[in-house]
Amino acid sequence: MTTLVMLPGMDGTGDLFAPLLPYVEPNVGVAVVRYPTKVALNYAELEPLVRAACPDNRPFVLVGESFSGPLAIQIAARPPAGLQGVILCATFATNPHPTLSPLQGLARFLPLQRAPAALLSTALLGTFATRELRQRLTNAVRSVDNHVLQRRLQMISQCDVTPELATVKVPILYLQASHDRLVPASAAKQIQTTNSSVQVASIQGPHCLLQANPESCAAKILEFVTQIS
Repeated sequence: MTTLVMLPGMDGTGDLFAPLLPYVEPNVGVAVVRYPTKVALNYAELEPLVRAACPDNRPFVLVGESFSGPLAIQIAARPPAGLQGVILCATFATNPHPTLSPLQGLARFLPLQRAPAALLSTALLGTFATRELRQRLTNAVRSVDNHVLQRRLQMISQCDVTPELATVKVPILYLQASHDRLVPASAAKQIQTTNSSVQVASIQGPHCLLQANPESCAAKILEFVTQIS
């Protein structure tokens, strides 16, 4: 059985994968990677943690959500044994908002951990928000130290894994959120331009796509896993 190795968004807790799991677990194994909540590790420092979570001698697929997309690409460029493919969700290969790069130094002053729940919901869930999703999102963000979130935001503004992406040989599926208020459609276009083998699937939903539309996401994920197995 193929295992999905799930790499979380900027909160890094892995808790936000909960809505998706019931739709995929009967068909695939799942390994949720959880990043430290009190230590700010960069992508290079997170990579060994992810590689250690990959199954030995069993097929697996990396799922890189948002913040973790560049990390999934880095690993796929030097693939561990057993890696069959990569699924990128609402993510990017370079800073999705380069015009804001001059302001990256301000990240260390932002109270990201204490961001109002309404602001988080508007940005990440939009009109797809439910009371349960809002609470899950708020709980996940509140559980991570502010300096860790600030550092991860800086990492996003500085990232560029297009050279690595161009060398990836395993199949890649990009799940694009139709109503993403954080990652523009140009991010998926850039990824597909850099590596022409990338498949792009547009799914109705906000930036938190796996949470807001788990059933549709699961269908695409399982179809991809079957296709590459």
